[in-house]
Amino acid sequence: LSASGTSAEVTVPETISGVSGTLDVTGDIILNMGDSMIYNITPAAGTPISVAEGGSLTIHAETLKGLNYTAGKLTVAGKDSSLTVNGGNYGNSGANGAEVMAEDGAVVTLNEGRFSSSGAGGSAVKATSGSTIYINGGSYSSSGAGSTVIFADGGTIIIENCDGITANGKQFGAANGGEIRISKTYSPSQPTSIASGCTVTDAGDYWVVSAQ
Repeated sequence: LSASGTSAEVTVPETISGVSGTLDVTGDIILNMGDSMIYNITPAAGTPISVAEGGSLTIHAETLKGLNYTAGKLTVAGKDSSLTVNGGNYGNSGANGAEVMAEDGAVVTLNEGRFSSSGAGGSAVKATSGSTIYINGGSYSSSGAGSTVIFADGGTIIIENCDGITANGKQFGAANGGEIRISKTYSPSQPTSIASGCTVTDAGDYWVVSAQ
């Protein structure tokens, strides 16, 4: 998906199968998915989407039931790149991977949707290398062994609100100078599902999870 100059709005009126590899996004794209899906062989393995440096993607989608995914892994890289998600289902099954990955200063805003990972050591959301992820809604889960649902690996994750966090391992973890700021409006009580080597501090309106 590519747009030059002004933004482009793309509506997907029906499910598209047979899309192998990764769907790369350059330019400023608004993607209206509705209840459609993009995948290669099965709806249970959605096509990954990658936003290149300088690109911007906004997804509007309806939340689907079961193992039917709007798309697969969502990756955003670069300080001038951004992703905003308003609804949909997204899943990733790779070991040590993440369903939503922000890298190299990218900015991600998750307003609604379901985000899940099932690989060992995986995360639903991961911010690295000075990136920032804002969580304003949606539900998040990681079912793999040794997984951390929300992981700030050098980046910052700010949770204002969400519909739920389901963990097989831990809900929150941080490393390499990363931190998770959890609004006390969302979580009045101090979070306790914290990865090994992390601590929680009281920062006024937020709980802050960081590495010790």
